[in-house]
Amino acid sequence: MAADIIAAPNPWVPNGGRVKTGTLADGIRFKNLPSDGELDIYTISGNLVTKQQLPSGAGTMNWNGKNDDNSYVASGVYLWVVKSAQATKSGKLIIIR
Repeated sequence: MAADIIAAPNPWVPNGGRVKTGTLADGIRFKNLPSDGELDIYTISGNLVTKQQLPSGAGTMNWNGKNDDNSYVASGVYLWVVKSAQATKSGKLIIIR
């Protein structure tokens, strides 16, 4: 169910020393995903960062914090949108580098 989709850790602080939450290798995990659809990540100003197909039937997916040019995105607030044939859900996530 779309209402159950979550992104964690949030905030994602992969280089934070003592206050580190998450790692570069693990990225941000999206859980409770539908079996089909896509994940879009946007900057807070609405620019598309990346568009990724959801893995078929997986239920989870990790985003590595990179844009479509394979560069790590900057610290900031990002919007995510999961779209499937059944539903759409959006949320915010914070990245602190």
